[in-house]
Amino acid sequence: MSLARIALRHCAVEALKAAGTLVGTNILDSKVAALQVSSDGSLRTDEEGPFIAVYTDSSKAGELNGRSLRVNGHLDLVFNYGITAAMTQTNEKGESVVTGLEVPATSPNFEFFLDALTRQIKFTLLDPTNPWSELLKGFAPDFTSCEEMRHGNTRDGVRLVSGQLRLTVELVADPVPGAALPETGIWSRFLAKLAETDPEHFERLQSLLAWDGQAQENQLLSLYGLTGLEADALHLTSASGLNPSAVFSNDLPESTHRAGSL
Repeated sequence: MSLARIALRHCAVEALKAAGTLVGTNILDSKVAALQVSSDGSLRTDEEGPFIAVYTDSSKAGELNGRSLRVNGHLDLVFNYGITAAMTQTNEKGESVVTGLEVPATSPNFEFFLDALTRQIKFTLLDPTNPWSELLKGFAPDFTSCEEMRHGNTRDGVRLVSGQLRLTVELVADPVPGAALPETGIWSRFLAKLAETDPEHFERLQSLLAWDGQAQENQLLSLYGLTGLEADALHLTSASGLNPSAVFSNDLPESTHRAGSL
């Protein structure tokens, strides 16, 4: 997991809350139980109103720089959303209508709700007037794929329809621990917005961004995953001074011997 995942998910949640979609502010951050699979394979939800649940799912970094694990590669940003026949409201005429749409609570209108909500999510993420959307695009500079799925079933006489929007995005690398952040960079802009809107969350992230007080040369070794011998060879530090109990040798590792040379 990474700090960039946390930041991306937070930006997505706040962008949708500010957008005024069909679900209002019922935007859930990583709520696993929003949609649950029953033993018979059907879906159910305990939510009382239409919702969007935001997750960061699988990620893969295929081109690492040596042993550095700061790169985040590509990640799936997932939006699950749903509505049931119980999530309706009564209008002035006494009719049962779909919340937010003011149309009769019928199956075609539920499907219309899902399609309309999918569109709203997409355009919220791209909205240049939404400050959280702009930050999100800074953390995910490239969208590489988009997949939409839907599911519907009836359980205990209540119809549930749900949708999923799965975006595979390129995710920026995590910042170097303890390093000064560029004032105009995405991390500085995000932290400034976070300090303004959620000071408690800001403090948590700040503590994770900080280095743990080790010496600068130790920081470099950890950042690039260098061994003590490699650090010595690069004249970054004295490996024996860092780890006196280690055994250091000038012999090549076995993997570097050519076949037949022994």
